[in-house]
Amino acid sequence: MKTRTVISLLCALSFLILSAGSGSAQPNPLYPYAVALSFDSARITSDLNQTMLTPDTIRGSMQDMSGLGAAKMTINITTATQWVILTKVGGNIVHDGDVINLTSNQILPIEVIIFPYADRQDTESYCMTLSLSPTYLLNHQCISLVTISTTSAVRTDQPIPNVILEPNPAGTYIFARGLNDMQAGYRYEIFSILGAEVRNGMLPADARLNVQDLPSGAYRLLLFDAKHTLTNTTFTVLH
Repeated sequence: MKTRTVISLLCALSFLILSAGSGSAQPNPLYPYAVALSFDSARITSDLNQTMLTPDTIRGSMQDMSGLGAAKMTINITTATQWVILTKVGGNIVHDGDVINLTSNQILPIEVIIFPYADRQDTESYCMTLSLSPTYLLNHQCISLVTISTTSAVRTDQPIPNVILEPNPAGTYIFARGLNDMQAGYRYEIFSILGAEVRNGMLPADARLNVQDLPSGAYRLLLFDAKHTLTNTTFTVLH
C-alpha cells in the first residue's frame, strides 16, 4: 500500500514538472522586469517678472531593480510648449523615442535641464516614461512646470525675436542675427552634440562668436535674455 502511494506521488510530481516546462507556461508574475525612476524635484516655478531667468537642472536616476540581465528600453518624453528642455541620461542627450540599454542592476544618472520660455501664466508637465514594449510599461514620472506672475502687469508687447545663426556651417565665426536690442545683454551657452557644455558667457555687442577653436562637429547654442530663452538652435563647425 505504501509502495502504491509513493508511486502515485512520484507520478503527480513528474506531471507538475513537465507541465511547468511546457510552452504554455507563463513567466512568474512575482519577478517581472522592473526599473526604478526618480527625480530630485517634482516642480519648477518660473516668475514672468523676474529680472533674470536662469536654467534649472533636475537630477535623478534610473536603476534596474530586477537583476534579470540587460534590456533595451524605450524612453518616451512629453515636453512643454513654454519651456526649452534638454534631457541627458548617462551623460548623453536623449530624445523622445530613443532606445537605451540598461544592464543588470545598472544605475544611470539623469539630468533634465529646463529653460523657461514663457510669456503667460500656465502649468504644464514634463514626463518621462520607460517601457520594454508598447504594452510593458516600466515606470512613469512627471515634473510640474509652473509659470506665475507676481504682479498683474505683465509685459507682452515685446515679441520673442526670430534668431538666425549664420553662416551655418561656420568656420571661424558665427553671428546671431535678428536680436532686438544688443544693449539688453544676452547670455549664451554652447553644448556639444553629447550634451557637454563647451563654452558660455555674454554675447558681444556685434553678436559674433568665435568658433575657430571648436573641433569640427555639431553643436547647440542656447541664447537668452532677462526674460526669455531666445533660441535653442543647432549649428555645425567645419574646418
